[in-house]
Amino acid sequence: MAKTRSPLQQFFLTGILIAVIAGAFLIESSIFPRADDRQVTNSSSSEKLLEIDEIHRIAVATTHALTDRYHYRNRPLDNKFSSEIFENFLTSLDSNKSYYIQADIDEFALHRFYFDDYLEDAELNVVFDIFRRFQERVYERMEYAKELLDYPFDFELSDEFESDRENLDWPKTQEEYDTLWKQLVKDAIITQGLSNPDRTQILDTLFDRYQRIQQTIGLYKAVDVVEIFLNSYLQEMDPYSEYFSPHNSDNLEIAISQQIEGIGAMLRTEDGSTVVHSVITGGPAARSKKLHAGDKITAVAKNRFDNYIDIVGWRLGDVVDLIRGPKGTTVYLKVFPVGSLPGASPIEVEIVREKIRLEDQIANSSTVEIETEGKLLQLAVISLPAFYSELYEDERGEHQRSSSNDVRKILKKLVEQNIDGVVIDLRGNGGGALTEAVELTSFFIESGPVVQIEDSSGEIEIKSDVDDKVVYEGPLVVLVDRASASASEIFSGAIQDYQRGIVVGETTYGKGMLQTIWPFNQKNGLKNAGAVKLSTARFYRVTGTSTQHLGVTPDIIFETDQFVSTTGERMLENTIPSGRINPVRYFSRWRDSDRQRRIFPEVSRRNAERIKFNPVLRYHLENEKQRRLRASKTLVELNENKRRASLEEDTQEQLRLINDLRGALGLEAAEELAGAFPIERAGDAYLDEALNVLVDVITLSESEQVSYSSRSLNLQKNWA
Repeated sequence: MAKTRSPLQQFFLTGILIAVIAGAFLIESSIFPRADDRQVTNSSSSEKLLEIDEIHRIAVATTHALTDRYHYRNRPLDNKFSSEIFENFLTSLDSNKSYYIQADIDEFALHRFYFDDYLEDAELNVVFDIFRRFQERVYERMEYAKELLDYPFDFELSDEFESDRENLDWPKTQEEYDTLWKQLVKDAIITQGLSNPDRTQILDTLFDRYQRIQQTIGLYKAVDVVEIFLNSYLQEMDPYSEYFSPHNSDNLEIAISQQIEGIGAMLRTEDGSTVVHSVITGGPAARSKKLHAGDKITAVAKNRFDNYIDIVGWRLGDVVDLIRGPKGTTVYLKVFPVGSLPGASPIEVEIVREKIRLEDQIANSSTVEIETEGKLLQLAVISLPAFYSELYEDERGEHQRSSSNDVRKILKKLVEQNIDGVVIDLRGNGGGALTEAVELTSFFIESGPVVQIEDSSGEIEIKSDVDDKVVYEGPLVVLVDRASASASEIFSGAIQDYQRGIVVGETTYGKGMLQTIWPFNQKNGLKNAGAVKLSTARFYRVTGTSTQHLGVTPDIIFETDQFVSTTGERMLENTIPSGRINPVRYFSRWRDSDRQRRIFPEVSRRNAERIKFNPVLRYHLENEKQRRLRASKTLVELNENKRRASLEEDTQEQLRLINDLRGALGLEAAEELAGAFPIERAGDAYLDEALNVLVDVITLSESEQVSYSSRSLNLQKNWA
């Protein structure tokens, strides 16, 4: 019998903690901590903040004990593991090897093979000593960076430096150390200058930035250091296991159950920059259509007449405090859209804050009429952003709703309308409740197993559809992409295995692990100690194959699938490998009828024919190739004129791609990059093609005879 866990413990998560603070969401991946209030930066206050308390040792001991007992990967602590924890801890603090010097690392290396002992014994003195050295280095480097703003840089001198220092050594000499920081400051001045000709303003902005980082480094609390240390341990187990400080675990509860006011965006930090992780469906950021996942926010203004405040280097919590506000008020952001060319000017985004309920992510549907072969088809698209459960429609907790209940209602209405076919759109759906994935699958199959779950002891539990009722029996297409994960993969994999429908899109994320959360609270004598999330089980399809690492490979694959090898689970470190167990018996009248197998070759051929001549899909493919090529260039030019020339060359290449698309759509060429992409005219080419596939499934299934005539569906667009 598999281990049982309380409903509050067991969650099917995507490995990302979402902490909500009044309308913006935090994804902690930064070395900069949160603070409940601002404090003066000085040695005495910093030392007081970093005092080790017994509760910190309890958090370490409890996290280790739970991991040792329940984590799916049974890995003993030894010298190799200790060395990896040590390396992770240093990387978490100084990922770009620009603060510590080699002498520091040599000194710390004496403890390399003792970090396992420090973990088992909950001994934190050495961990805190290493962190205090980091504080000292950051403070002194920021002091030096401020001095360098008066340095007579030669911006016409040909020079370059490696921006990705992951595989380089820490500076060995003071000269190397200072040269690196001269390059970093010079690069910052040039980068700012590409979009701002006012050199005085640039220097003032950078001075304030360095000053702010100096102040921030003194605001660390002991719990922040404990969090970094424990996550250096847990990330070596797998990418999703994580310790949450009391602040973050409290915010997790808010994320699950409360209303918020703000812009409706998830934020994370990358190397001191604030990046949009995703926007909440139905929220003001999503409706503005100006803020997208991957966009980088660099400055914020609270009203139209305020000066923008540079937020590079800010703690994520402070950024959220600046962005959030009462509903009806407006916030102004300077944003570099995802894929922006290096040195391009940011765009200004204006968003009116609103009250956002988490059920703004609920399932929704739309219908479209398509005429084909003399017949008018009524098709529906059901968009499901997440597999949610226990969301409430009012503040009193009444009218509980879930993704399965919402989709059931939608499907019943569609059946009453005699809909001809349905597309389930799971793009960007990172998962949610395991039970919801099983329940949703049950709407489309008669009965049978949906997913197998293997716990850390090797015991298998099968989750099944136990009734014979089918809510919708008609033609079905499931649309996925590289961000479809977890519950999305359980559902799409089951639909594929039962041959109940055709899966279209990109190979999915590849997250086949279940996480369990243990809150440390008064009930277990651990008040104010935080919480821990561990990967405790692995999922398998009914065929015995795992979605872990592999994902779900669509029946019809879009060309952009060629990039998935560098995305998703397969790109993360310390991932738990895929596996295979015995298949389970299951009956499917759709599989046994063999209809899908008979029509699929022609469905696939028609898809390939359309994609070949689809200019929007061609643009997305070429644009991603260009973006990846630019991202691969890590050598940074420190000659200002050469940098401008390189930016102009990249700009013209990007403009050429867009103008090729505009020409194919019958539009005039754009003269500048800003606003050049024809968003409305291009539409959603991936969804359009999923609808095309659905039409083919309907027409070929009805005829029961495969016609090999070429046909291209016109979805209210004319490709020139």
